[in-house]
Amino acid sequence: MSNLIAINFSEYSQPKFTEKKNQDWVNYGEDNKFPLHLLSLLNTSAKHNAIVNGKANYIAGGGIVFDDEANQYLVEKPINRSKENINDILDKITLDIETFGGCYLEIIYNHFGDAVSLYHIDYAKVRSNPDNTYFYISNEWDIKAKPNDIKSISAFNPENKVGKQLIYLKEYRPGVNTYTLPTYQGALNYIELDVAVSEFHLNAIHNGMMPSKMLSFNNGIPTEEEQRKIERQVKDKFSGEKNAGKFIINFNNDPAKAPTVIDLSASDLDKQFDMLNKTIQQEIFSGHRITSASLFGIAQEGALGARTEMRDAYEIFQNTYVSGKQQFIERWLGYILPLFGITAEFHIKHTEPLGFEFSEAIISANMTQEEIREKLGLPLLESKTESSQQDVINGINSLSPLVANKVLESMTPNEIRALIGLTPKQEGEAIPEATSQAFSEQDDDFAIGIFADFGDAKSEYDVIKSRRVQFDDNFEPIPHQEFADIDIIITNVQSGILDLLQKNPLTTVEDMATALKVDKQVIIGSLSTLENNKLINVKPFNDNGSEVISREITDEGKKQKSARKPIADIQIRYSYEVNPVLGPPIIPTTRRFCENLITLDKIYSRAEIQAISQRLGYSVWQRRGGFYYNPKTQVTTPYCRHRWVEQVVIKRR
Repeated sequence: MSNLIAINFSEYSQPKFTEKKNQDWVNYGEDNKFPLHLLSLLNTSAKHNAIVNGKANYIAGGGIVFDDEANQYLVEKPINRSKENINDILDKITLDIETFGGCYLEIIYNHFGDAVSLYHIDYAKVRSNPDNTYFYISNEWDIKAKPNDIKSISAFNPENKVGKQLIYLKEYRPGVNTYTLPTYQGALNYIELDVAVSEFHLNAIHNGMMPSKMLSFNNGIPTEEEQRKIERQVKDKFSGEKNAGKFIINFNNDPAKAPTVIDLSASDLDKQFDMLNKTIQQEIFSGHRITSASLFGIAQEGALGARTEMRDAYEIFQNTYVSGKQQFIERWLGYILPLFGITAEFHIKHTEPLGFEFSEAIISANMTQEEIREKLGLPLLESKTESSQQDVINGINSLSPLVANKVLESMTPNEIRALIGLTPKQEGEAIPEATSQAFSEQDDDFAIGIFADFGDAKSEYDVIKSRRVQFDDNFEPIPHQEFADIDIIITNVQSGILDLLQKNPLTTVEDMATALKVDKQVIIGSLSTLENNKLINVKPFNDNGSEVISREITDEGKKQKSARKPIADIQIRYSYEVNPVLGPPIIPTTRRFCENLITLDKIYSRAEIQAISQRLGYSVWQRRGGFYYNPKTQVTTPYCRHRWVEQVVIKRR
């Protein structure tokens, strides 16, 4: 045996992307772990991670923006039971598309074929059959054996809206059939190399010596078996990129000398690594199609990153890369969101790495003298009283009459007199007590006449649920999430009631509410709707002195139950009601307007309320004049006992 042993290291082979049919699904890569490999690279390469996350942020941008601002509240509306909204889903699918080249979305339908939930599914957990008509989800694709937790799910089918279905959004890649590939596929070798180099440097520091050496044992030549053992031990300890380089073991029969180590590494190794790092960085940038590393917070030697250069680089990147990705996602969401009743036009808002910056000349030309002096640290000039008074008058004139009156009510008589140049009065320093808004009987009669022209009789509707209207800062009704989803809740409740009554016609309201996990009021309203539509027959009878109610499903009810369709048109309406804790609707001191409006006994849509306000010249939401003295609390409020109530109603047939 030669006394000189050269150790040759095994070549590294990057995991390859192949599609191979295996059982019911197609393997994603040779070992079915290609998505996990991509995920590992994302988490271990600093450059690659910064670029992928940065690209996802640019694509998601400022989120979904509706062309009509009145629909913007839809963005915050939860789209699944995890309380995620559209933008939460958008953030996840953009990151998956940039990491894997595609993403998965799960749609859940109710019994009536209505889409009720949209979820993002982790891309790495899904495998598909050859034609993407069936999918398999598991957390254990990294094991060699068949996973034990596989869940199967069918592909999205707009003609068969039942149960759970999966939508596979994937970008086209030539030569790839079942799955897809990420944009940076051509740079995978350099991303792998980036990880290997970082591990090399880390372990070189930890080991204190780079094992690119020749190790000579000078205390005799051992047997072949002992040499192989020493070779094995050294090889196990120093091979691979974690210890970097090659080494040679030499045995010398010279007991007078101790073991020696000869450095075999190149003298300019630092320069080689510097050159390699630059090559890796440039190839990763090219693979990701980025125009400037500064857009992703990555510094480049010789690049100052000036604002104009960054803006130019961003515009190129936006036009050549980001816009195409956003359009791809917008097309899919434009197809999916209408399933959830969201049909309004929208787009993904672009984001920018830098805000706009104005020159000093433009800034100074648009600043007041006081603002300029404040920036310079100079004291503000005393303003003239006449100017201050005029500013107040101008401010009041800019307000609506209703708000302006409220402002004037909060001022003392002398403050008001000073605004118009009158001398103060001795008794004018106190704010007058609040008075009700003055409406004459003619005003009341005119308003009631307008209300009579709109709305529907309450007797034409069944009330399912109601709550007091809550207003925002502009005194506009705030949409209530519970009411926004009431159509789904009611149709599910109606179906559930029919299921319970088919099993037991004597099921009580309380038992129904408990079983379906809704309020008794919802059950009572739904039962009334079922009865009015002749879907159930209600028959009370006496059972040992107690009244029992039997509710039998009619033939029409059985047909409706099989059809699994909404039983009635569910609407949101508004009515003028008394606060239930403050007595009957009309008492001797009830003002004329309230008495007449209560007597009309109508309900109104929001559009009708707005039309009435336009006809009257003021917001009817705010007309709560008069005073009310509560004898229990001995408190007087500057508004009456009545208020607007928002109600979920179903029109009777």
